[in-house]
Amino acid sequence: MATYIATTAFIPTFLDDNGDPLNGGTLESYVANTTTPTPTFTGEAGVSAGDIITLNARGEPQTSGNTHQVWIDSAIKYDFVLKTAAGVIINSPEDVASPLVGSVASALNIAAAKALTTLPDGQTLYIRGYTTAGDGGGGMYTYDASSAATANDGTVLALDTLAGRLLHSETTLITVKTFGAVGNGVAVDTAAIQATADAVGDVLFTAGSFVCGAVNINTRGAQVLGQGKHLTEIIPVSDSVDRSIFIIGNERITVRGFWFRPVNYTKGVQDATNTSRPIWIENIGNSDAAVTWVDISNNVFENISGSAIVIKSPLRESWIYRNNFIGMGNPITGEGVIEGSISENFIDSVNNLWIYKNTFYRAATPFINLDAVSGSAPSKHFYDSLWIEKNLFHGQLLDVTENDGSSGVVQAEPTNQIYIRSCSRVRLRDNTFTSYHGDYSAIIIAALSTFEENGSALITDNALSVDDNGSYTGTGILLIDCTLNLATNNSIKTGSQALDIRVQDTGTFSLNQRIKIENNVPTEGAPVGVLLPSSYNLNLQTEERKQLTSLEVTETVTAADASISRSGTITMAIGVAQVTIDYTDLGLLDLSSASYAINLSSNFEHPIYWRSKSTTGFTLNRDDTADSQQVDWTVII
Repeated sequence: MATYIATTAFIPTFLDDNGDPLNGGTLESYVANTTTPTPTFTGEAGVSAGDIITLNARGEPQTSGNTHQVWIDSAIKYDFVLKTAAGVIINSPEDVASPLVGSVASALNIAAAKALTTLPDGQTLYIRGYTTAGDGGGGMYTYDASSAATANDGTVLALDTLAGRLLHSETTLITVKTFGAVGNGVAVDTAAIQATADAVGDVLFTAGSFVCGAVNINTRGAQVLGQGKHLTEIIPVSDSVDRSIFIIGNERITVRGFWFRPVNYTKGVQDATNTSRPIWIENIGNSDAAVTWVDISNNVFENISGSAIVIKSPLRESWIYRNNFIGMGNPITGEGVIEGSISENFIDSVNNLWIYKNTFYRAATPFINLDAVSGSAPSKHFYDSLWIEKNLFHGQLLDVTENDGSSGVVQAEPTNQIYIRSCSRVRLRDNTFTSYHGDYSAIIIAALSTFEENGSALITDNALSVDDNGSYTGTGILLIDCTLNLATNNSIKTGSQALDIRVQDTGTFSLNQRIKIENNVPTEGAPVGVLLPSSYNLNLQTEERKQLTSLEVTETVTAADASISRSGTITMAIGVAQVTIDYTDLGLLDLSSASYAINLSSNFEHPIYWRSKSTTGFTLNRDDTADSQQVDWTVII
């Protein structure tokens, strides 16, 4: 298909030698350096004006009664002959090129450019769109008559009849629309997006709604970039067995600036019919080998019944940063919002993974579910050096559409917020957990029974809160079979029947556990603040466990190792020299041993002291009984 170019910006006026309009004159056109007539045209549509145009009384070109500019075929060189009405030649230039040949020519779309039959070598061609002008495709191209580069219908175009290639200019931004993506929320753009990834590496999206299936991102260092939520939408379609969309197969790949949402989007309701997994991380050469330096940031994943991110290969030195995860995860399969799914044959652990400043909202599966393969016997921990910091986890009830195609909506209960199994070093710091289900846990760190115990777990400066319905029995922080357990400076509000912190030894391993639980703010009114392994028999009563504020425990534990207290205040009236503190009267159980210390303080300088103590209580005595005296007492067990 030819491209037509106007020779002037306005309808021209031709004059005779006296400067008068060339009324009745003619403009004849020929193929340059020949006597072969060739037509000119009345407009961009290519309507022929013939090879002889007659001029009207104003000296303007006129065809079929309509004046017009003189349009030419951009691929042809012309000779023009201007004559008077009497046939006298006024001007007859020879070998005159088309005004745009050697400069910049234009084509309406990719198909029109490929249909050109004549192009000078080195010709610059502006293609106005991929399918229609202004659709975001096309751009500046240069014709290379000797090129045999592989055509991809994006940056390299093979012409229909001419040899050589039209090559996309490096000065023109290449996007998925360069390869024919439409982005209208209806057309499936998978092939165009994959062609962009294969030809360019970087995959740049304009604003639009792109329906997309599985796309392999395998170029090292590729940037997969959208324009942000409400600007670049990815509407996933599950066209692969694993239901993946963007498959990251190499190192140093960035995915940023997208909104992943189902086609049937309803705010606040998960679409159970769309089970896609927007980001799938799997090494292209060996799924058991590591993928490194991946950056997944500033995306929104919303209301898709599948994992937002699946870690199929060990992910190392990578970060998941400033994303919003809303209504993700699959309540039926149990797959989490961020799902660890590496095999037992992994070569490297998931290592130095930083999950930072994300928002997790509404899910009926764990927000972070980094599980291990049950029954496997790996050579090392599945997860090593995890940094989970400054995230918000909000476990509200999840509304889910019925999976039978009806318009009904059901509710799914939230579950454990974070579950990590088989790890050597985990740091959870400065996170906020709100409204998680009180029969579950905000944080669970567990071991793989067929391998070995976990390493260190540091849980610090987190805020945990669950709405108490009076019967919840879950645990805020549950650390199972870890060699080093540190829970410090956390603010915890679990259910009134629940545990704030539990450190558990299942007996599977010969643990030499060290435990430090310090400066946590416990649940007000909860019967148990901290529960230690049953093997650590400290002979502590319920209230004493609740008051636990600082503890370091090794394998051999005695009551003297624990800084655990019970305390109270009593007033000794005028004339009273002795009072008895009875634990039963105070609602406390008797102690199993009388080997404890008593600290006393008073609002007077009159000496006060204890005279005797037993497992049931102790006596307070004073010598000066002239005044009423308030005494604060603390028992250090």
